[in-house]
Amino acid sequence: MTASQAEAQTDHGSQSTAPDPGAVGRIARRVLISPLILAAVLSLAYLTWHVRVELVVLFAALLFGVSLHAAARWLTEKTGLGHRTAVLAWTVAVFALLGGFFLLTQQRLTSQYGEFGERLPDALEVAENRLEGIPVVGTVGTQLREFRESLTQDEGAASEGGGQAAAESGEVWSTGRLTLRRRPR
Repeated sequence: MTASQAEAQTDHGSQSTAPDPGAVGRIARRVLISPLILAAVLSLAYLTWHVRVELVVLFAALLFGVSLHAAARWLTEKTGLGHRTAVLAWTVAVFALLGGFFLLTQQRLTSQYGEFGERLPDALEVAENRLEGIPVVGTVGTQLREFRESLTQDEGAASEGGGQAAAESGEVWSTGRLTLRRRPR
């Protein structure tokens, strides 16, 4: 304590009747600013939650752009091409590699996709049976049953609407690319 503070305390006695105006201002600012900061943080979290897919796409685009730029710069240094030509050449090379990969794996992916379509109804039935006895998760079993029944209803509609080939092949549901079939029992 300084001498002037000690004198002020002895002049006014040991009790202070008026609060320090600076302390009141600091408390008032904290009381007003804290909810504003909380509201801003919650608003930012809410906005981030709603645009999370766009943020992932933006992040992927940034990664792709940085890697494309680095690859084009490397190609420019090694070959002496212009930057734009190197970007174009690198992009064509990447798409050619991806296209070749998909051409080589197309048959296997198609067969696995068809196998998935054949196994899905049975897997849904097994999952439905396992989830039936669990009280909290039982609604999921009900939803699976409704989905499976909608698949079988589509089978009936296909056979009634002139889809004899679909009904004879055991087709349950088809989107053009994915065909679900029921296995004979």
